[in-house]
Amino acid sequence: MTISSDEPQIQLDPTRPVAEQIGRLIGRQLQTAIEGFDQLPADKAVHETRKMLKRLRAVLRLARDLLGEPQYQRLNVDYRDVGRLLAGRREQAALLEIVDKLGLATQSAVYDEVLTQLRQRLAAQQAANPVADAEWGNVARDALRRLAADADAIDLATTDEKTAWLNGLRRSYRQGRRRMAAARSEPSADNLHEWRKSVKHLWTQHQLLEAADPLWFRTRAELWHALSDALGDDHDLHELRCLLEADPALAGDAEAQAALFMLIDNERHRLQDEAWQLGATLFAEKPAAFAKRANAQWTAAERALRETV
Repeated sequence: MTISSDEPQIQLDPTRPVAEQIGRLIGRQLQTAIEGFDQLPADKAVHETRKMLKRLRAVLRLARDLLGEPQYQRLNVDYRDVGRLLAGRREQAALLEIVDKLGLATQSAVYDEVLTQLRQRLAAQQAANPVADAEWGNVARDALRRLAADADAIDLATTDEKTAWLNGLRRSYRQGRRRMAAARSEPSADNLHEWRKSVKHLWTQHQLLEAADPLWFRTRAELWHALSDALGDDHDLHELRCLLEADPALAGDAEAQAALFMLIDNERHRLQDEAWQLGATLFAEKPAAFAKRANAQWTAAERALRETV
């Protein structure tokens, strides 16, 4: 496993048993998150921890057959609930970030003042409702320590590992394909958000398998990442629009609100177009064919790596 400070990477070694690696990987990721609350600003620590928990839920999905259904369900709910505990703090920061991204995407002096004023009002609103950093960090540390202690007791089956993780990968892909079809049929914010969850799982799972064939798995991981980012920004813009509809004063006057709505809608249209194009490429294969190709890549790399040992 390798971890970078920028975008943590998690990888499985094709020459070692998968079950042996999963528990250790989960424990290390949780310990890194705990340390983050001592080393990073609160907002950054919360953001990194929420991303880590989402990655671990993707790991659980890949290893679902190895974990067994009762253990999988328990761990998945535990990680989900801690992520939700941190959601409020992250959502505050995400609103400011998406306003900044909207400004970069627009790159028009005509809208600079409108966006600047919006950002200032959002920042002032958040400052008026502060979250105590120390208290927030303590709550998060305690929750993560409980998860880390549980990680030591994770029990994974060791028989037919490849079939197990291939089943997990195929399930994630099938779910993502179905969710894309649902979003295409009805591109509601909820459907697009559900599609993004599946895409993020596939992104992490391709990172896990990257060491087997860096070219194939990394190239696809980068595409899953790009698709996840497009859908994530689309969701954040939807949330921003809902906030402005509920509290028009944040936008300023009616003219400023209309301008912001136009900017948001135009950028969401662009992001969704990008998502459909990426999705058409990534989900072109049927699940069985996708899993067969992934298996072939892993098997060839596993054989080659073992021959060099």
